Amino acid sequence: MAVAATRQPLSRTPAEPRARILLADDEVQLARNLRLLLERDGYRVETVSSGDEAIERLAKNSYDLLITDLIMPGTDGAQLMVHVNREYPATPVIVITGYGSMESAVAAIRQGAYDYLTKPFDYEIMKITIEKALERQRLKAELSKYTEQLEEKVLDRTREIEEMQVRLMRFERLAAVGELVSVIAHEVRNPLVAIGGFARRLKKGASDAVETAKLAAIIVEEVDRLEKILKSMLDFAKSSRPTLRPEDPTRLVAKSLVLFEGEIKRAGVELKVEFEPNLPEVMLDGDQIRGVILNLVLNAVQAMPRGGRLTIRTTRSGDGAAIEVEDTGLGITEDKLAHLFDPFFTTKPTGTGLGLAIAQKTIHGHGGRLEVSSQVGRGSLFKIVLPAMAR
Repeated sequence: MAVAATRQPLSRTPAEPRARILLADDEVQLARNLRLLLERDGYRVETVSSGDEAIERLAKNSYDLLITDLIMPGTDGAQLMVHVNREYPATPVIVITGYGSMESAVAAIRQGAYDYLTKPFDYEIMKITIEKALERQRLKAELSKYTEQLEEKVLDRTREIEEMQVRLMRFERLAAVGELVSVIAHEVRNPLVAIGGFARRLKKGASDAVETAKLAAIIVEEVDRLEKILKSMLDFAKSSRPTLRPEDPTRLVAKSLVLFEGEIKRAGVELKVEFEPNLPEVMLDGDQIRGVILNLVLNAVQAMPRGGRLTIRTTRSGDGAAIEVEDTGLGITEDKLAHLFDPFFTTKPTGTGLGLAIAQKTIHGHGGRLEVSSQVGRGSLFKIVLPAMAR
């Protein structure tokens, strides 16, 4: 079967072909004519007369385009397309056939053919189809390359950001260490200065036994203060993993109340207890949570120097439970609330400023959170939220 437009003069095949094409068709004359026309237009073309030969050539060489007849002896065009799509998915396929039908065209497209032409076809249409197929493949290759480059740039940028984050974290740690050292030095300096001053007065000789006893008592008091500071710092620094066991939060709070009921009464504070029944059990370390509750209760009592009401309640919080400690004391200003859990920050004239920092660290270790709200002159509410047991 002849191909249209075969009378045009042939030109020399350029040294650099526009593309390399494999043509599979058992009609030898048609394949020869189409090869000559394509070579005239700058393509390098190899022809085979069966699907099996095409598979052999594809295994040995690389092609930019496959043109295949649909009906051939042995491996036909449809089977060849399946092979090409599986093994060489980047190679576009154009189907040509002398037995064209809508069904065969749809089948060819579904099997991955770029386009479908029926014989006899006009060479100009074939040429346009080839150019479009190659252009489409070129654009896909460029897009793939651009995507790879973009991914590489993203990875490079991600690495840069990660390195910057590491440097920033290192800088922040150093800054935090410097700030921590400064705060510790300030906290320790005051008792040391007092101890040193009174010790030197003792060394020079006190006027009488009463003054000696007085100076010694002050020194002992300052030493106790230093020991308290060091203990608080060690408690904050150590990473004590909680020993988690299923606990009824209401029962835990009730048992803890026994430890500080006397302290509350001596301070002239009214105690009010509100326990919600049938709370879910939570996983917690009883000793650690008791320590947090004790800290919050003592802080609440100290916030009510003229007496007041202390409310301790347990409530449901989502699937878990919450323990609330509420007072009617002095309250905390908004600017101080923002730093309440910072190490060594305190609203009291005395104290290490580590109690709430340790409490927050403990609750976080349980997978929970410690919340606070306060109004100046009306009191504060601290809320321990603990997650429910995993099922």
